[in-house]
Formats: sequence, C-alpha cells, structure tokens
Amino acid sequence: MEAFEAMIRHALLYWEVDPNRVYMLGISEGGYGTEALSCRYPDWFAAANGMACGSGTSIHVENLRNLPFRTDVGEKDTMFKRRPNAEVKHKLLEEYRKKDGGGYVHHLKIHQGRGHGINYKPGPTWLLQHKRNPNPDRVVYTMFEHAGVKTKGAYWLQAVNDLEKKVVYLDAKMDRKLNQISIDATATVNDEKVQFADWQQELTDQGEVTSASGLKLRVWLDEKLLDLSKPVKVMVNGMEVATVKPKLSTKTMVWSMKEFGDPKRIYASKLEVVVP
Repeated sequence: MEAFEAMIRHALLYWEVDPNRVYMLGISEGGYGTEALSCRYPDWFAAANGMACGSGTSIHVENLRNLPFRTDVGEKDTMFKRRPNAEVKHKLLEEYRKKDGGGYVHHLKIHQGRGHGINYKPGPTWLLQHKRNPNPDRVVYTMFEHAGVKTKGAYWLQAVNDLEKKVVYLDAKMDRKLNQISIDATATVNDEKVQFADWQQELTDQGEVTSASGLKLRVWLDEKLLDLSKPVKVMVNGMEVATVKPKLSTKTMVWSMKEFGDPKRIYASKLEVVVP
C-alpha cells in the first residue's frame, strides 16, 4: 500500500500525469490485488479493472460508489470460484446502483468458452472511457482494518481519530442548494472481526451497529460543492452539530497539498466535527 501511494504521488509530481486519469488493472493475482486496493483507496483512481479474478463479497464493495469497476472473467474459470464470485460481487454492486441512482458504475464481462486465460483488450479500453471526479457530492466509505492498517476515509471526508478497533460506516453528502453537509456515521458495538482477504468467504457479520460517538471527522470544503462565502450547516446522524462560516487560508491549501499530493484536491478551507 505504501509503495502504490508513493508511486502515484511520484507520477503526479514528476511525470505530468493527469491525476483524474490514473487507472488500476491486474490479471489473476493482480486482479485480486486490484479489487482489494480499489475498495481501500477508491479516490486514487478514475476506474479499475480486475481480470481473471473474482473476490465476491469478501471485500467492502460499498466503497466503490464513485469508482467505476469492471471485471473480466472466463466462463469456465471456476477455480477458487472466480466466475461465481465475480457474479455475486456485481450483483451486489447492481443492487447498490439501483438504490443510489448516481453511483456504482460497474461492468461484468464473462468471456464465453474461456477459462483462466481471456482476452485482456476490452478492459483497458473501457477504463479510458472514465475520468475521476475528485470531489463527488456523496461519499460512501467503510473504515476497516487491512494488513494491520486502518483506513481513514476517502475523497473530502477523513477521520481524525479512531474508535479503537470498531468498524466505522460513513455516508456523507454535500448539498449546494441548502449549503449543507449531511453525514451518517455509525460504528460496530464490538471490535472488528478482522478478516483477511479470502476470495471464497463472505465478509463476516460485524454485529450490532450504533452511532459512532466520539469520532472526529475532517471535511475538506470544495467551492464547487458548497458556497464558501456563506455559513455551512453540518448535520450528523440527523442532528445539527454546527453552522460554520468557512475560513479560507493558504495554510489550509498547503496542508491539503501535503496530505493528498494531488493538484486536483487542493482545498482552501476545512472544518472538523465530532459525532455526538
């Protein structure tokens, strides 16, 4: 994970790469890696493509709300349940898409008559049809432990602290008409049952969920999503927790540049709230 972040930051800084056109794809083992990393860092990529793989629901696919994802798998590629798992994953993504209306772009291509070896050309062509939106108006993200490291958010939404070893579920929206940020923040009552990526096993039921009380969130403010010349109202779990007049500063801009290393994610203002 550290290597991928360092590589992408280096490419943006030295290779004149368009930060909204960074793509990830992999084949077989690399396909599984693509599936896992895209759910952890959806805000890094414009689109992702896992080929000759199928992780099923063993990863947090809800985090792909703003990241178009494609899977290519052979019809006869049933070792490790690759094709059935791919079908299950995209069935779940489709359920999310129908409920959401503005996210979860996905595509499953089953290569008829093929096994583990497939035609790798369609995936990259599909990827290039997509461009990253670095500041979507809605962010859905589950904070979970992976390889001993806890995720802390995506896009313009970050957790400043952690709730020990709880799983945290975030669903945040920005509404320019209301000049309002609405955040649903819940967490498991018990500590996370940490599950390593197992492509044949569904995610473990994490049990009862309650308000993520005590969680401190940092929200980076973008002028395209909110009118920063006016007070911004913040709602958390249906309660108004703050109404803030954004302060613009070069210090915040520098801070965001250091935080993200991304010229498309430079913010002149931010705010922090604690979940009640």
